[in-house]
Amino acid sequence: ISFVRLGDMLQASPIFYGLKQENPNCKVTVVIDKSFAHVCRNIPGIDEILEVDLTLIHNSLLKEGDGIVSAYAEVDRVVGQLRAKNFTRCINLTPTGFSASLVSMLDIKDTVGWTTDSVGRRYISSPWSLLFSASLAPESREYNNINTVDYFRLAARVKNYQNKLHFIVSDESKQFAENVINKIRSTQSALKPIIAIQAGASQAKRQWSPQKFATLTKLLIENLNASVIFTGSKDEQKILDEIVRHYKHPQMFSVVGKTSIEQLAGVLAKVDIFITGDTGPMHLAVAVETPVISVFLASAL
Repeated sequence: ISFVRLGDMLQASPIFYGLKQENPNCKVTVVIDKSFAHVCRNIPGIDEILEVDLTLIHNSLLKEGDGIVSAYAEVDRVVGQLRAKNFTRCINLTPTGFSASLVSMLDIKDTVGWTTDSVGRRYISSPWSLLFSASLAPESREYNNINTVDYFRLAARVKNYQNKLHFIVSDESKQFAENVINKIRSTQSALKPIIAIQAGASQAKRQWSPQKFATLTKLLIENLNASVIFTGSKDEQKILDEIVRHYKHPQMFSVVGKTSIEQLAGVLAKVDIFITGDTGPMHLAVAVETPVISVFLASAL
């Protein structure tokens, strides 16, 4: 169970590899927020994806009245589907009350992570999940020296793993990326670097200012003669517009709002370096083995 963001799902990817190595005949189902289910389709080792519409549940509860009935119906659907599968083990990577309550409704004897007892009190059944939970507190972050990937893997009791993140890029997405890079290469020498920049993030506090990214872009182009390609979602176009307002050059390119997650992975696999704030694409670049420079701000050290 992983009701988390893109980056967290990618950081859980070594678990699926390890589970399959240790028990090749096991079947792995991932229960995930509908918004991020598409990521799972490219992570090897996942046999089945069960989507939960958390937005529907949240919005329905806010409406109260009939909305509560709609929220109940969605939870009842998910619980019914999961109980019918008779799972032998549950790994819950989501430190929320909802996920803990969901686990307790499934009546799975071997549970790892967040769940509740018979009277509804939340507790954490794995010492590694407990330590991870403690590390999330703002006052604890600067003392934490364990990577989230390892918290997840150790909580899942996976010992056989590869020291990497896993994400498969299809041939179609590789061709998309090849076309993008060939267009850039046609304007420059093959020896010059192509550098990707993600200027936006899920929260403003997690991203550098557009002015600083403009200054950086200017240095990369004028000092290294690099080509710079900007990545991001459609909503982040306004950030790129602000960067271009401060600095504009023919060696600046953009796929902002033009890629799926898989296509973005294909593009990131082709560039020489990826510069980003604290973002999901940062983990995606790691998964396709592209060097990353990440500028960490706010609560993420």
